[in-house]
Amino acid sequence: TDADVKANNEQRVWVGLLDIFGFEVFKINSLEQYCINYTNERLQQLYISYVFKAEEEEFKKEGLGDFLFELNFKDNQPIIDLMDKHPTGIFHLLDEACSVAGTDDTLVQKIRTAHTKHSNFKIPKLTKDTFIIVHTAKDVEYTIGGFKTKNKGNLLIK
Repeated sequence: TDADVKANNEQRVWVGLLDIFGFEVFKINSLEQYCINYTNERLQQLYISYVFKAEEEEFKKEGLGDFLFELNFKDNQPIIDLMDKHPTGIFHLLDEACSVAGTDDTLVQKIRTAHTKHSNFKIPKLTKDTFIIVHTAKDVEYTIGGFKTKNKGNLLIK
C-alpha cells in the first residue's frame, strides 16, 4: 500500500509501454501503409492522453507541479495534424485531389508545398513522387503513385 511505501521510505517505479504493433515500413509505402501508420499515431495519441496527460493532472492535484519536468513524453499531435488537419492535412489534400482533375504528381506537389516547413515532413532529394513523414516510431517515405485511385476505390465486402 502507499502507507507501507511511505513508512519504509521505498520508492515505487512503474513503466508504461505502448507497442506500436502494426506500424509498417516497406521498401515502397503507399496509401495502405499511410492509413495503418496514421491509425498507430492515433493510438499513440490516446496512450499519451490517458497516461501522461492524466499524470500531469495528478501531479498538479497533489501539489507536485514543480516536478512536472520529470514526465518526459513527446506529444505526437503535430504528426496527426500533418496527416489529417483541415484544410492542409494530407488526407484532406487527397480528398480534394480526388474531386478535381489532376494526377498523383500534382497531388504530391501540393502536399510538398503545403508542408515543406513542417518539422515532421521531409522532401527526398532524389525522387519527385515521394514524401517522408517523421513518425513517432520511424521515418517513412511514401510513394504517391496510386493514392488517388485507391482513395476513390469502392469497398468490397464479401
